[in-house]
Amino acid sequence: MWLDLSLSIQGLGNVKLEIPDKWVLAGEHSVSRDFRALALPRNDINLTIEFESLDSGGLRFFPAQVANFIEPILTQLKKEDTWRKLLDGMHGRVFIYGNIPKEGGLGSSAAFCVGLVRLLAAFEPMSDREICALAAQLTNKLHGSSSRFDIAAVFYDEPVSLLTTQDREGLSSKVEVRKLSLKTLPHFTFHDAGLKSTVKDSVHLVEALEKKDAILASHLDEQMAFATSEAEQGLVEYANDNRGQGLKRVANAMRLAHECFKAWGLLPQSVADLEQELLSQGALAVKLTGSGGRGTLVALWPDEKVALRSQ
Repeated sequence: MWLDLSLSIQGLGNVKLEIPDKWVLAGEHSVSRDFRALALPRNDINLTIEFESLDSGGLRFFPAQVANFIEPILTQLKKEDTWRKLLDGMHGRVFIYGNIPKEGGLGSSAAFCVGLVRLLAAFEPMSDREICALAAQLTNKLHGSSSRFDIAAVFYDEPVSLLTTQDREGLSSKVEVRKLSLKTLPHFTFHDAGLKSTVKDSVHLVEALEKKDAILASHLDEQMAFATSEAEQGLVEYANDNRGQGLKRVANAMRLAHECFKAWGLLPQSVADLEQELLSQGALAVKLTGSGGRGTLVALWPDEKVALRSQ
């Protein structure tokens, strides 16, 4: 059973939450165009939020850089009835720390927003849907737009298949979540490519290709969609003790997804060099995770390679 997302009440009014980061096995970019994506929790990367109750003084955030950007936003949100109801009467110190890279293709903003709303939900119970909706609102205030995909991917503490649907303005308006209920996973490792860029830059390159060659762009979406389906089937087979076939499917899915990153122009040479190094060490497949053009490479390893490393 997956227990990565934990919340504990420590004495009267004191709360500690640990929110694992997420990573995407397949479905990047195409998920914004009504295709599925697969997201998994990453247990070695997380965000921790600790709350110490006080009698008065409102909410005070630590460290200072967190307080500088979140406190003015919460002041704005308190103009809305829902947020005012949640925030009024809450007094205490909120400590936020963790090891999620801000620009590593991972979900630091989503983890922060989900964590903060879960903190509020510890004192004012709300449904999963309400937590995700409020976390999306908070992300809107932080960045001007929100990815309900990222919010949902971080919220669930197990591998999930996600499908976002778009409203008339092309914004994600609903996320359908299917939990995969996997008892075990293949062995993945994560490698920092040493590059930093923005999601906006990566999205711009994908959109530019769509304007330049709509047929190719559509083909890449379909290829990524197939990779997502293949990856899900592989994970299920692996978890059901058909490990050899499961690894083959997942490896094939990763290669197909990685080819999409190359076609989108999101694979810098330094990333390609690290990819070749990992493959030479015995990795079955390697791909970028996140928006691309930066961040983190994921490597899939055969079981026997993992066994040798652990000896």
